[in-house]
Amino acid sequence: MELLEGLLQHIPIRSLSLINAKLLGDGNLTIEGSKQPRFRFQHSYADRGWCYFCYESLHSFIPVNPPRYKKNIDPRINAGFSETLYVQSRISPVLTLLKQSGMQARKRLFL
Repeated sequence: MELLEGLLQHIPIRSLSLINAKLLGDGNLTIEGSKQPRFRFQHSYADRGWCYFCYESLHSFIPVNPPRYKKNIDPRINAGFSETLYVQSRISPVLTLLKQSGMQARKRLFL
């Protein structure tokens, strides 16, 4: 419960809920080696409005970069490629707390 209270000191519950929804769907927290966690999510280019809405909803509370376009070559698709937008954050105390809360939840689940 202390971690949740710590998170809510930095970010409103609505934005925290959006991050959690992203983590359950098309988002993830990544950690490279011993670095701090970063948050990332990706959407189809057709869903660009939703991608920009999510970015706008979060950028005041966590340091996310604006959506970036990516063309993915994939011969399995009729067009031969897909188009996506992705958003990635820089490091943030909010993301570190979020990662810690996830680790604690997993420990309780498996003990």
